[in-house]
Order: sequence, then structure tokens, then C-alpha cells
Amino acid sequence: MSKIITQNDLDAKLVSDSISNFFARFHIAKELKQANAKKAKGFSPVSIFQYLSC
Repeated sequence: MSKIITQNDLDAKLVSDSISNFFARFHIAKELKQANAKKAKGFSPVSIFQYLSC
């Protein structure tokens, strides 16, 4: 008998959506660009900042 723990991604999705709405509403990407936040390789600064906010 194996016990598998199912993941409930609904809460994570709601948090991610609310953070995305916050970033869009307050133009965080524009502010990061004005603050000279650029990427050399990999992920964009906005996606990293969104991940850290989660």
C-alpha cells in the first residue's frame, strides 16, 4: 500500500495570481527597468522578484 500525498495547487495559484495583479497594477516592471535592473542571462528581474514575493 503506497500513500501518495496529492498537491493542492489552488492556493499557490491564487497567491501567484494576486502577486501578478499587484505587479501589473503598480507597474513594478516599469519601476525595475527605471532602477536599471537588467538581466545578463536566465530569468528576467521581474520574474525573480515575483518568485521572491511568493
